[in-house]
Amino acid sequence: MTDLKQPTPNDVRALLDDSGLSREDFAALVHVSKLTVHKWVLPKDSENHRGIPLAAWELLLLKLGRHPEKKLVDL
Repeated sequence: MTDLKQPTPNDVRALLDDSGLSREDFAALVHVSKLTVHKWVLPKDSENHRGIPLAAWELLLLKLGRHPEKKLVDL
């Protein structure tokens, strides 16, 4: 079982940047708005910062092929 840690805003920003996706396309991967992604990458001390739910983080890692232990497979 993977023990994923809560990502920092920098972790989310790095995944977004590395993916090459727009914020809108990145958001669509986990069915949230572009504004939600914007809040995930704001500094923690920002009034509008919101931490990314761990389930959304893991789903992003899976969909982008970056999960440390698991991968998606087509059935």
